[in-house]
Amino acid sequence: MSTPRRVRTTSPETSRRYSTAVLGDGRILPIVETLGRRLIREIDPVSVEGRSLLDSGRVTLWFNDGASVRMAPIQQVLDQIHSEARRRREAYPGMPSWTAHHDKVLKSIGRAQRTYKSRH
Repeated sequence: MSTPRRVRTTSPETSRRYSTAVLGDGRILPIVETLGRRLIREIDPVSVEGRSLLDSGRVTLWFNDGASVRMAPIQQVLDQIHSEARRRREAYPGMPSWTAHHDKVLKSIGRAQRTYKSRH
């Protein structure tokens, strides 16, 4: 009597996952491509392939508070981070060190928005 064969129900292409971490100042760490639990490779987020993946929303974005976002284009996420940093900055207008810090963060997020802006 033969043992039953295991039939693959998903193709390797559909089980590939992409994820990265987004820092509070808008910087994006290398995109990690995995197949199941196996690390396949890291992709530079500024490369053509990396920007394409980020624009398409195929990358799961992880934040420092443990939250994640799936299926969202990177510009939408960066716009959200920018508006949240602006709101935090305006919460304490009388504190120069607070506003100076948030001005630096907003400038960094603006650079990230320009870097990952779609070029097609």
